[in-house]
Amino acid sequence: MRLICHEHKFARGQTVLFSPGAMDGDAPRGSYVVLLCLPDDGIGFQYSIKSTADAHERVVREHRLKPAGSRPPPQLAARAL
Repeated sequence: MRLICHEHKFARGQTVLFSPGAMDGDAPRGSYVVLLCLPDDGIGFQYSIKSTADAHERVVREHRLKPAGSRPPPQLAARAL
């Protein structure tokens, strides 16, 4: 099953920067790759992400992520054409 990220800020395969909050325990901040775009649970979108440093996977809320680098997500770049 392929999950398409229509309303999400980030796309599958995109590298993002994760900034953990108080409820994220000892999760390290840094560079992660988006594995899956998860549905809105009534609070907001979530993502399954994988660390580029230690290959640890976690599920995080969209507001904890920022794009890595200056390139826009693929779906936004396609709209600009």
